[in-house]
Amino acid sequence: MKTQQFLYDTPHAIKTTVIPKRLGTGSPLGTGIRKHMLIRAACAMLFVLICSPPSLLAQTELIANGGFESGVSGWTPSGSIGSPVSSLYGFARSGSYYLWLGGTLNLSEITYQSVTIPASVTSATLSFYYNINSLEGNSAAYDKFSVTVRNASGVLLATVGEWSNMNQDPSGGNPYYHQKTFDLLPFAGSTILIYFSSVNDSTLVTNFRVDDVSVRVTTAQCLYAISPVSATVVAGGGSQSFGVTAGGGCSWTASTSQSWIHTTSSGTGSGTVAYTVDANPATATRAGTIAVGGQQFSISQAGVSSQTDFPSAVWIPAGSGHFTSSARGSADVTSIVIHTTEDSYYGATISWFQNTSDPTANTSSHYLVQRDGSVVQFVREKDIAHHAGVWLWNQHSVGIEVERLANATETITSFQYASVKSLVESIRTRFSVPLLLPASTPLSSPTLVVDGIVGHGKAVYYGTDPVNWSWTLFQQLLNPSCTYSVNPPSTTLPASGGSGNIGVTTVGGCAWTAAASQTWIHTTSSGIGSGTVAYTVDANSTTSARAGSITVGGQTFTISQTGATCTYALSSSGTSLPASGGSGNIVVNTAGGCAWTAAASQTWIHTTSSGTGSGTVAYTVDA
Repeated sequence: MKTQQFLYDTPHAIKTTVIPKRLGTGSPLGTGIRKHMLIRAACAMLFVLICSPPSLLAQTELIANGGFESGVSGWTPSGSIGSPVSSLYGFARSGSYYLWLGGTLNLSEITYQSVTIPASVTSATLSFYYNINSLEGNSAAYDKFSVTVRNASGVLLATVGEWSNMNQDPSGGNPYYHQKTFDLLPFAGSTILIYFSSVNDSTLVTNFRVDDVSVRVTTAQCLYAISPVSATVVAGGGSQSFGVTAGGGCSWTASTSQSWIHTTSSGTGSGTVAYTVDANPATATRAGTIAVGGQQFSISQAGVSSQTDFPSAVWIPAGSGHFTSSARGSADVTSIVIHTTEDSYYGATISWFQNTSDPTANTSSHYLVQRDGSVVQFVREKDIAHHAGVWLWNQHSVGIEVERLANATETITSFQYASVKSLVESIRTRFSVPLLLPASTPLSSPTLVVDGIVGHGKAVYYGTDPVNWSWTLFQQLLNPSCTYSVNPPSTTLPASGGSGNIGVTTVGGCAWTAAASQTWIHTTSSGIGSGTVAYTVDANSTTSARAGSITVGGQTFTISQTGATCTYALSSSGTSLPASGGSGNIVVNTAGGCAWTAAASQTWIHTTSSGTGSGTVAYTVDA
């Protein structure tokens, strides 16, 4: 066995002897020290649990076996005589074991561990304790000890500290350990080596002890909250939203596993999730969820009532005193009367039709078409709704209310025209209503029912009701021969994105809606007759060209977009370092997909950094 000159300590004297460096299981003091440290650790843990405030930061330890209690597990030693881990003489700072470098003449030793600092950390700190005692004097640095940070290839990135026999302590072990900390945040996103090394010369020995090595990183922990946490949706579906509360920099994406719920919302920090729910074709209630940042937003949707005559209508029954039960057949209904509410669906309309406190209000309609085109049914078609103001008309007609606020400027939406068209076509399959409109139907006495599709004012002299309703447009909707063309047929946009318009040509009464094929193309345009589609295109952050389209009336408008051009910018154009050299980082800003490699112009400048997209160049400069 190789022997060495070794220095150990007592409270009163320094003695030398010749013994094997790496010996046995350690001092009897180890057990007492270990118990003491466990008690101390338990107290410290109790303090944290009781006294520490809540935190949105999560800490992670990256060093494995930092107290060397498992020998060299997790560490890579080189140049040592036997194991560099020892429990000799109870010189560990905590536990029983410590890293022992030096202690032998003409010996160079290295022990290191590789760690990867995540790119997302907000802090990263190296901490360790060291203790030095020596037979050398302190007049000159004969034996040396250093701690450095190196890349995975062993290239020096930073020097944490350098010591020698000149820094020797009065004795070995506790209480002569010193703590050293070092900021590793500049190496976020990199794999580095925590590198301990020592050199002893050919005369007297110096012992360098290391214990309790730690690399602790802190990561911001994103917490999310939603409000409200649930919603109930009618059978006909619809669009709603809910709020997301999150810290700045916390990103989120809304997702759902239900095919009948749709959302593409995402964001960073607080925001809003917009979603739509399809109509429920079944009679059973159904439930689904939208997930955001680990939170679940619950959606309950009513089933379509078996009482509705129009398949996609939502059933909301009118009050019992607001209609007359009947069993009307195909020949009993010969007209459809269209009204406008001159109030909102959620306001006076529901109140009037369900007025249980005043059954003599005696008002209802079979259907109501809301601003978004959704349909509500209040009275079965076989029953007599009290909508026309004249009993004879009530007996032989189906009433349709169209939601419209009572002001001069509010028009009927394209969604309402389309839904009323579908509703009229559905009613005509069950009853003997001819395809006649007021333009071809003369005014008559209120006691004479006019067959066809008529306005309330036309039927029983109720003035202009329905207000702002275009009979010419509606007639074209009922009898269209619709063909469409778009102009221009295509466009090319730069990588920066942009906006534009497409001309749509069709005959009056032909409805259309523009739909984009890609999420980076945006349009909400729709119309009846010829019109214009307005669209916007997001910037292309990649270097690859891309293509998408907008479809209108079966016609396709093609959009081609060029990829981003690679340009590069540095966070700094230069720096000054002392004669001792040093290290640093430069941020490279460029588009995703743009590759780069850093190259030094001088042999005393070192870097191996490269990447794609924005990134960081790490460099070192020799002394």
